[in-house]
Amino acid sequence: MSGPTEIGKRGRIDFRELSNIVNVTKGLVLAEKIPHTQGTPGKNVLGQEIPAKSGKDRSLKGGKGVALSEDGLRIVAMLDGKFVMEADRPGVYDEHFVNSDVDLSVGNVVFGGRLLTVGGEVMPGFHLKCRGDIELGKGINSSSVMAGGNLRIHGGVIGPHAVLRAKGDIYVDFMENDCDVEALGNFYLGDFAVQCRARVGGSIKSTGKGAIIGGRYLVTGSVYLKELGSEAEVATEIQVGVQPALLKRKHQLDEELPILSEKVNESIKNISSLEKMKKEQGKAFSAALQERLTQFKAELPGLTQKVESMSNEAKELQEAVDQMVNESIFVYGTLYPGVIVRIGNLMRQTTTEEERAVIYFDQEAQQIMIRKMTPEEAAEEPKKI
Repeated sequence: MSGPTEIGKRGRIDFRELSNIVNVTKGLVLAEKIPHTQGTPGKNVLGQEIPAKSGKDRSLKGGKGVALSEDGLRIVAMLDGKFVMEADRPGVYDEHFVNSDVDLSVGNVVFGGRLLTVGGEVMPGFHLKCRGDIELGKGINSSSVMAGGNLRIHGGVIGPHAVLRAKGDIYVDFMENDCDVEALGNFYLGDFAVQCRARVGGSIKSTGKGAIIGGRYLVTGSVYLKELGSEAEVATEIQVGVQPALLKRKHQLDEELPILSEKVNESIKNISSLEKMKKEQGKAFSAALQERLTQFKAELPGLTQKVESMSNEAKELQEAVDQMVNESIFVYGTLYPGVIVRIGNLMRQTTTEEERAVIYFDQEAQQIMIRKMTPEEAAEEPKKI
């Protein structure tokens, strides 16, 4: 086993933390040269002078991914990646390759570069993290993989406790048994997904057999599949056009705006009442009441401005929510009974088996409807990639 392990809070050693990669960021100083100096003569035990030897000047040399400063005294990383020493020269690589399975011989992998490639499988309990893209030659088994870019898995994902996260797109051949997926981009499904969960910032697109059976899916865009549900009517729930962060903010504004508006109205009433009292009492109007009047007047512009800003934001969010109903579900093969579909704030459960169906929101009827796919829509079926 190469590299140190980490000791946890309870004194337990995690043999999966081998710390084999030294991550560096662009601009980091990797090596610094200390200029040579003239030697200072010394004396031996007999008091005799020993001539000094002057230091020798040596130039710094770097490998790939680094640059030498103008004064020649520092070597600086030119990209994010891993630090390496080759032939006594520091370098930085933005790609990292693991040719085997990710197991105890490799440990958890945390890489700050552009691309992490694994030739084998990610074994149970291990973790992969990469600032950029991740590409896996085989699948993952009850492990977690997190990519700052795209995540592509040439194989399957098997849970439980399998977690996929990507700030870009995610590609998988198949997944089953309570996998948890989150992609800010699109989610590309090869063969099937059985009893899994996914939150997708883009759309779900089939690249093969494309069947979703069971589980729950929240999708900002539309869905393009070969099959949805199953003959056994396994509980399958799918919602399109949903933006969780947007809905959360809208609900927050719906709660806060009436309270703030009422506060503005109260301030206006208080100012009006105090102004009337001041006019009636004249010099008898107390300093304490004058202080309250001044405070109310000082607070009112800020409150009014905040209400106006929140009202405009609420209006924009409502327009965005109204647009959520424009997304649809396209099933190029079989749509089975028992599928729960949500579009916007509406819900419908399928009760019959349909072929080449489109599930959409009908603006006129204000209902979720199912219709036959047109030849033009059928021709747009996603191709295998």
